[in-house]
Amino acid sequence: MIDRYEDMKDRAELVRREFKDHIAIYNNYYQIDDKEKVDEISVLYWKKPETGINAIKYILHKGGLFVSGDLGEAIYRWSSGISWKFLSDLSNSYFMKKCEASEVGRYFEEWNEEEALRQLKECADQEYFNWDTFKNSGGEQYLYDKNEWIVWLNSYDIDRNKIFGSDAWEWVYSCGNRPHIRFLFHKIGLEMAYKQLEGKKEK
Repeated sequence: MIDRYEDMKDRAELVRREFKDHIAIYNNYYQIDDKEKVDEISVLYWKKPETGINAIKYILHKGGLFVSGDLGEAIYRWSSGISWKFLSDLSNSYFMKKCEASEVGRYFEEWNEEEALRQLKECADQEYFNWDTFKNSGGEQYLYDKNEWIVWLNSYDIDRNKIFGSDAWEWVYSCGNRPHIRFLFHKIGLEMAYKQLEGKKEK
């Protein structure tokens, strides 16, 4: 199911469409000590009734968010306590960088050749590097895979050949990274679930 999203232009909209029939179910669990709450775990289920397809379970505990279900697992962590509202308001880039573990590693990114080309062309438009020299170097043919791209950058000696600007090391190795499709399911699913719960409160 996931693969069909890889080359779609509006990935976020397609994720929302996949969740159009999902229902949010929310529960709080407390540890009680001397009749006082000493710990709290919040659990948010996001699923279509009577099926587990594309179901997600979010567990919120102090500064940690633990996600599991049909769309993969991940752990996100902040240095202090967080809330569902706080999480739903975050930008994708900030949220993604709080990922400590996922099936594809930290930051929950994936490499995309079209994204790499787009970023390189943007930099060329701003005169960060010489586009013609880059084209003639043959580097473009290695953008299909992140590892191949890194090998080419290292072997071509980008400093000596002066293709990129002086700050190349800060961006050129990651120019094709974009949010993994499963990260988008996690983040957008949480946003939609929280909005649905808040809408029920207002009625």
